[in-house]
Amino acid sequence: MESSPTGRQSQPTTTIFIQDSNDIVRTAALAIMAVLLFYTGVVVTGVICSVACILSATSNKGLEVDTRARDYRIFTSVAGFKIGDWEPLPEAHSITMKFYAELFTSTRTTRVTLKDGRYIIMFSIPDSSQGVIIYQASTYKAAKHLTEALAQVLGIEAKIYNKFGQLE
Repeated sequence: MESSPTGRQSQPTTTIFIQDSNDIVRTAALAIMAVLLFYTGVVVTGVICSVACILSATSNKGLEVDTRARDYRIFTSVAGFKIGDWEPLPEAHSITMKFYAELFTSTRTTRVTLKDGRYIIMFSIPDSSQGVIIYQASTYKAAKHLTEALAQVLGIEAKIYNKFGQLE
């Protein structure tokens, strides 16, 4: 935290939401491969595999919001370095979470099935039929948690729709 001119600690202005953390299975597989490569004497490939293991273990994706500058960014972090462009926060009146799925119709059975179902989180813009999509989640729980936390940080309403389009 930084100090204000009065000597009191000021509140942090940046909030980070980690959305996708590293894949433990992939990291473990790379570590095992590196050990096996070193054991068999293939040092150069072992070093490359070790570096890939370290990068895999330290990578994640997230959303960062700077409330003072009114900016946000979707970032990828590798070894502590965040990569992602800052964009101005839109003048949103709420954060909306909705379920989205593409429908697939089989011509043989005439059966309609959901394909690629996911929850979309977006800034809802006043007087606009379109929002600004900021994240897509595969689970209801993860999407709801991010929607509520983001709305709280920004001080705006959270509108959460379930899989059937009903407002909760």
